[in-house]
Amino acid sequence: MSPRAFAQATEITQTGHGTFTADLDPLWTVVGKPGGGYLQAVAGRAAGRAAGAVAPHPHLVSATSSFIRPPRPDKVSLTTEVLRIGRTTTHVRTRISQEDEPCVETLAVFATLTTEPASRTWLPGNQPPPARPYPECARFQPPKDVFPVDLLDQIEVRIEPDSLGFATGEPRGLGEVRGWLRLPGTPAFDPLALLLAADVLPPATFDIQLTGWVPTISLSTYIRALPAPGPVHITLRANAIAHSRADETCTIRDSTGRLVAQSHQLAAIRLT
Repeated sequence: MSPRAFAQATEITQTGHGTFTADLDPLWTVVGKPGGGYLQAVAGRAAGRAAGAVAPHPHLVSATSSFIRPPRPDKVSLTTEVLRIGRTTTHVRTRISQEDEPCVETLAVFATLTTEPASRTWLPGNQPPPARPYPECARFQPPKDVFPVDLLDQIEVRIEPDSLGFATGEPRGLGEVRGWLRLPGTPAFDPLALLLAADVLPPATFDIQLTGWVPTISLSTYIRALPAPGPVHITLRANAIAHSRADETCTIRDSTGRLVAQSHQLAAIRLT
């Protein structure tokens, strides 16, 4: 089956005032379940539709999601509520439900982004640029019996060679995975596509110990700017692992090296 473009895989249909449905794509899954970034993008699309009907702020700049239970790749319902329309931001709540059971709750904030560089920027010194350019990184498509992620057939993830130790049973113990993402049929990333990018690499915890699925419990993504055309570079770092929980930080830069998004997530994990 040929890959479906991101816009098609996250498509929603309006059913009423602030209500929508979506068909979660079974090919955009991680071990058979829709991933956190994919679900946040679907919720963000519904929130954007609701905000666009009443507010002047065109761009999603923040999304915070709690993952209550994983929905099946099937039809889901989305209910939105515009909480506030301010001078510079609009706030929208979205719930994804399946068979009347809540699955994901998302709070989204909309404002106006730009492609222009920020007049003043401060970044910590521990955010190095990509070590390897996009053409020097191989596409990450492990065998399905080792890493059953159908999503990797729909998108193009390229991992920097230094980050691939986990794939050969030799994680470095640094808790970091770096690579690139390109979305077929998507020349330039929009804020919704950046939500997916924020939760698409193999978990940074794999660089410590290769485990099973590391399901997202909560995910906050911040969109800083509209990216330039081309693939985006992603750095994913584990901050701490304790009591069967891991938190990770993701930094996303566009093809020019400019910071365009960040995310923080809490996930469940079982180390042996």
